[in-house]
Amino acid sequence: MGKYRYREEDVYTLDLVKVVPVEFDLKKDAIVRYYNIFINPNLTQEKFDEIIQKVKTKKKVSISENPESFIFYQYPKEPLIIIDRLNHRFLTTRGVWNYYSHEKIKHQATIILRILKKYKLAGFKRKRINIELERLGMSKEERKETYQEIERAIKRKLERKLERIKERLKEKKEEV
Repeated sequence: MGKYRYREEDVYTLDLVKVVPVEFDLKKDAIVRYYNIFINPNLTQEKFDEIIQKVKTKKKVSISENPESFIFYQYPKEPLIIIDRLNHRFLTTRGVWNYYSHEKIKHQATIILRILKKYKLAGFKRKRINIELERLGMSKEERKETYQEIERAIKRKLERKLERIKERLKEKKEEV
């Protein structure tokens, strides 16, 4: 758990934070990133309760539903994860985000996502990213420099992509 102590305003407001599901596999020095996430909009609290019972968790899981689009999931002593089934994403509250480590919250979301996929109520793609210190840099300064270069390369690639899109739009406009 984090060093954060709940503030009164965190308890009485529902300021939501997006949670990007990421697994941290420290034994294999890798990060697994989930993307193109799809959550079946027909997922209900009852269906999710049935699935959790089949999974045979060691402790009783708290699941409740908001009629709009949210399902609230919390394993005892773990971060609260909110499933937004209409927007196909995971959320948590600002208080939970500040209290628990971000790694723990993101990992909890991956657990839910994998359970839902097993029962065909979610879909995703995943990408394993190996962490190789020799490539990133052995010292903090070397890694910082590498990260800055990666950011610059991403920025250049996005700028080129934007230019190609603008060119295509211009060509289509000229055709019309």
